[in-house]
This record gives sequence, C-alpha cells and structure tokens, in this order.
Amino acid sequence: MSRSPVRFTFVRHGESVANVSGRWQGQGDAPLSELGRAQAAAVAARLRAAVRFDHVVSSDLSRARDTALALGLPVDVDPALREIDVGAWEGKSQLEVASLFPDEVLHLRSGAEHVKVGGGESWAEVHARIDRAVRALRERLDGAREVGVFSHGGVLSSLFTGLFDVRGRHPRPLGHLVNTAVSVATFHADHVELERYNDGSHHASTARFSPERFGRRSAVVAAMALGTSLHVEPSLVAGVTEIFTPEEHEDEARFLHRELGVPLRVARDPLARVLEQSPPGQRVLVVASPEAIRDAAEQTLRPGARSMVKMRLPSRGSVTHLVRMPNATLLGDYSVGGVEDR
Repeated sequence: MSRSPVRFTFVRHGESVANVSGRWQGQGDAPLSELGRAQAAAVAARLRAAVRFDHVVSSDLSRARDTALALGLPVDVDPALREIDVGAWEGKSQLEVASLFPDEVLHLRSGAEHVKVGGGESWAEVHARIDRAVRALRERLDGAREVGVFSHGGVLSSLFTGLFDVRGRHPRPLGHLVNTAVSVATFHADHVELERYNDGSHHASTARFSPERFGRRSAVVAAMALGTSLHVEPSLVAGVTEIFTPEEHEDEARFLHRELGVPLRVARDPLARVLEQSPPGQRVLVVASPEAIRDAAEQTLRPGARSMVKMRLPSRGSVTHLVRMPNATLLGDYSVGGVEDR
C-alpha cells in the first residue's frame, strides 16, 4: 500500500426518487429527484470553492455518478463503491419488507452482520468490499493528494464504522449520513485523521439534526466550536431551545442568546454531562472550545481498541451533534459548517 498521505472527500449522493417514495434501493439505479439535483449543485459549488481534486471516482449507479458529475470534472466509475445489494427487498416499502421478510428484519435489527439482506449481500460482505475498494484506490492513485469519492450512505457508513472499530456495535454509534453529506479524512500510513463527518451544511434540506429524527425520548446537543471569530449559520442553530456555556465563553454565548431569543445558562459541567442531563425531545446548543467538543465526541462514540482515527479539532464556528437516545448515544456528525480549514 502506498504510504503517501491521501486526503479523501467522501460524499453521499443527493436525494433519489426512491428516497422520496420510501422504497428500498440497493443496487437498483434510482435517479436523483429534483431536490437531489439541487443538493448535488450545492455540494459541487461548495467543493469547487474549497478543494482542487487530483481525481474523482464514483459508484457507477446514476444517483452517485450524477452527483459527482455536478462538479464539472472527469469522473471515474467503480462498481465496488455501489450500495449494498438488498436482493428481493429492492423496490419494496418498509411495510412490505416487514411483512414478507420478518425473520430477516428481526435479525438485522438486532445487529446481525452475516445475514444476506433480501438474499443479496450481508453487511459483513459490504465491510470487506468497501475496505478493499479504498485500499485499491490508494494503491492505484499513488501520488494523488486530493481524491473525491461519491458513493452511498450504507457503504460509506460501513467504511467509517470500520475506521473507528465500532462495527458490530448495536445500535450503530455513528449518525446516518444525510444526502450529499461531506466527510473528509486524510489517510496516513498508520492512522486516519478525521476532519469532518456527515456535513450537509451546504443545503438547508440536509443541515440540521433534530430530536424528531430520533423520537421524543431523545435529546440532541449541538456543540458549537469557538475560535478567533464566531460564524453562525442559521440552519445549524435553528430549533434550539436553550443555550449552555462555560463562563469563559459567556460573552459569545450572549450574542447567540440575543440572536436566537432562547434562555442562556452557564454550565459548569463537562459537555458529556450536559448531554446526559439534556431534557428529552429538546435540541440544546452548547458553546464550547474545540478541545472540549473533540473530547466529548470521542467519549460519545467510544472508538474501539483498533481504531485508526485521530480526530482533528473541529473548525471554528462549526457544530457537532451528540445524541442521547433511550438505549444508546451516538455521534450524529462532526465539525459541520464553520470555517473550512484547508
């Protein structure tokens, strides 16, 4: 394997027509929806302003390929980046799948990774496939420094759970990737440096984590990283019901308090403790240092002993979402929005 560092920008495809209909799409070729095309244009504009790719590669399925083509650059296609093959589930609604395949659904909901979904692929097979694909990319693109990879939510989630060594953990402790989410990681010889995970801040339809996505018994903490300046993106702070801050950031927090018109409290507890104490059904904003947010993200995720990941400090003005559910906590995203540090 090449030992030259390679910075990968991983992008999930835009919304597809199957996403809209709520039907299973694995390796079926559902095209982008109208909203999906708008999301693809938004992520392309963001990436063109932030990075100069040496190479762009995509799944050969049209929803990923067309998202990549919005960049206006040559795109290589690689079938190894396809979504999981869901076999007989393809094109069916969740209710239909639950009715026709109850045993499979039961096993998969319990975290089974060797069950072939609809007779197609198992998650264990997907894990092996995406690991091989990324290794092959590194070897084939020796000398490339910036690589864009356009793929699918299940496959990219599989990659990151492997990097963090949390495969097999149920419920999965990493947030589900939103459409056109940007995740950036530099692969070194002996570790992976994570810059961003699941960042959809370039389009309003994908930017916000909310308790509604997880149920009324869940709490969401949006942790905003402060630095030399405070850059506030409205979509990332919309819907918060309360602001917490340590004393050293009270001045900055009062600015947000005035802007959002929600109560402000000085929190002396660590960020992870604020997550534990946050009321169910609420989305609270915590103003904190980048170091405190990185530590809380690692504590929430609890990477495995073989994790390859070192988390870069979140960029100033970015938001990281921590979610407490009744039976688990998860890292919804990391270093979303804010100032792009390239």
